[in-house]
Amino acid sequence: MDGKTQLSLPEFTRELQGRIIFSVAVGNKYWDQLLPMEQKDGTVKQVPIYHQFVSLIEQFVMRTLEPFNMAFPELMGYTICSSDRRWGRNIRVVKDFCAKIIAERRKEESKADNQDGADLLSILLKDEIHKDDDNLIIDEILTFFLAGMFTVQISSTNLIYYLT
Repeated sequence: MDGKTQLSLPEFTRELQGRIIFSVAVGNKYWDQLLPMEQKDGTVKQVPIYHQFVSLIEQFVMRTLEPFNMAFPELMGYTICSSDRRWGRNIRVVKDFCAKIIAERRKEESKADNQDGADLLSILLKDEIHKDDDNLIIDEILTFFLAGMFTVQISSTNLIYYLT
């Protein structure tokens, strides 16, 4: 290499799209918030929340593709090995953080400078079905992130490859 930074297009688009989808889901205010994420070696590393979302969704996809989980999908809810337990702990960290965001946003609802409907969370907090159920809101946000993340990333990456 001649001193230039090498760019991985799939990695770049994954991070960019992760940031965009996260900000559409809960707003720009939180995307650089650091959360503890347990690593494979057992250490805990502080990472931005959107990175934690991306990592957990990648782990979820990989878990569903494991032969054991494909053969016995009813066991997906159980933490059988250490990687499953680590994944479960990391998910709890994200869900706790989302619950904190929801509580904070509910406090802001009464303020005059609140942006009505600026993101998915604002919409869900006003919706009759979701407004009183934090777990349902958290599940919707995670599902939104999962649904948008890989679709947009793969489409954007393929577009850029074809254009070049």
